[in-house]
Amino acid sequence: MLASLAGIVGLSSVFCAPKAPILDTENLEGQIAFEARKEHIWQMHLMDPDGTNLKDISNNLYDEGSIAWSPEGTILTFSSNRTGSYQIHALDLEGNQVTNLSNNQYDDFSTAWSPDGKKIAFESIREENWQIYVMDAQGSSQVNISNNKFLNWHPDWSPDGKKIAFECRQYIDEQDYGKRQIYVMDADGSSQANLSNSDYIDRHPAWSPDGKKIAFTSYRDGHYQIYVMDAQGANQVNLSENDYDDWHPAWSPDGKKIAFTSSRDGHYQIYMMHADGSGQTNITNSDQDSCCPAWSAGD
Repeated sequence: MLASLAGIVGLSSVFCAPKAPILDTENLEGQIAFEARKEHIWQMHLMDPDGTNLKDISNNLYDEGSIAWSPEGTILTFSSNRTGSYQIHALDLEGNQVTNLSNNQYDDFSTAWSPDGKKIAFESIREENWQIYVMDAQGSSQVNISNNKFLNWHPDWSPDGKKIAFECRQYIDEQDYGKRQIYVMDADGSSQANLSNSDYIDRHPAWSPDGKKIAFTSYRDGHYQIYVMDAQGANQVNLSENDYDDWHPAWSPDGKKIAFTSSRDGHYQIYMMHADGSGQTNITNSDQDSCCPAWSAGD
C-alpha cells in the first residue's frame, strides 16, 4: 500500500517508539505484521494468525509499511518516510532499535530477505524508473540487479535462495506501456523471464515455503484476485474467486494457509484462507483499513 504513497512528504525526523521490547523472542509462534491506516497515516502492527494479540509497533506520525521479516523473525524491514523520502529501515524487535538501511534521497519500498538472512532485495526509483536492488543486511553494497529499461517492483526470494520473483512492466512503445507480469530471475539478476505470461495485470508474487508454487495477484477476472501457479508458471488457478478485490498474498510458514488483503467488507481487511482457497475468513475485523500481511517463520 505504501508504494502508492510515494509522493507524500515526511512530517518530521523524530521517531517515537515504545521503550520495551516489542516481541518475546523466546516464544515466537509465527506472527503476522501488517499495515493499518490511522487518520490517513499507514502504521505497522503485529497480530497472531487468528487476529488476536494486536500490537501497534509504529506509534508515530509517518507512513510505514512494505514489511518483511528476517528469517529468524527478530527483525522487521519496512519503508518509512521519516527522513523525507521513503527509505528501507530495520526494526530490531528485541532491542526496539531502528536503523535506516538504504539511506539515500530516493524512494525505496518492498523488502524481501534472502533465506540465509545475509541480503535484502527491494525496489528503488533511483535509476529514474523502478528497479530491483539487493543490499547486504546491514545496508551496504546496494546493487541494481534487474538493471533493465522496464519498471520493476515487489521482489520475493525463492526459499532455496537461487531466484527472485518480481513484477515487471515492459515498455513496448508510446501507445503500449505493457501490463505488469510476474517475472523471475536468478539471484544475481540474470536469466530474466516472464513467468505468468498472461494478457492481464499480474502482481505481488509470493513463493510458497517449499518453493513449488507462487501465489500472486491478478486482474484477469475484472477485479484483483489471489491466484497460484507452479513455480515454472503452469497451472494458474484463481483461489479467492469472488466479486471483490483481493491482493498481496502471504503464505503461512507451513504452506497450509494464505493471508491476503480484501475489499469485500467495504474497506481493506486482512483475510485468511486455506491454500486451496477454502475457508476465507476476516481476521482483522476492524473499522480501519488494514492491508499487506507479512508472515514470520516462527520458531
